[in-house]
Amino acid sequence: MDQKKVRIGIIGTGGIAHAHMKAYLNRTDVEIVALCDIVPGKAAAFAAKFSLENAVCYESYVEMLDKEALD
Repeated sequence: MDQKKVRIGIIGTGGIAHAHMKAYLNRTDVEIVALCDIVPGKAAAFAAKFSLENAVCYESYVEMLDKEALD
C-alpha cells in the first residue's frame, strides 16, 4: 500500500532550512515540492545541494503558496 506523502514547501533556504532538511531526509512520508527564497538563485542552489530535482523554486512565498498544493 502506497503511503500518502506530506507535500512540503520551504520558505527561506538559509541555515535553519538545512537543519530541517536533515530531519526531512530521514522521513519517507515527506516530499519537498517547493522552495522559496528572496535571494535570486538561493532556492535553486539549495535544491541542487539536497538533490531536490522536482522541487519548484520561487522568489515569492505568496506565489509559491498560490501555485503549489501544499500540506
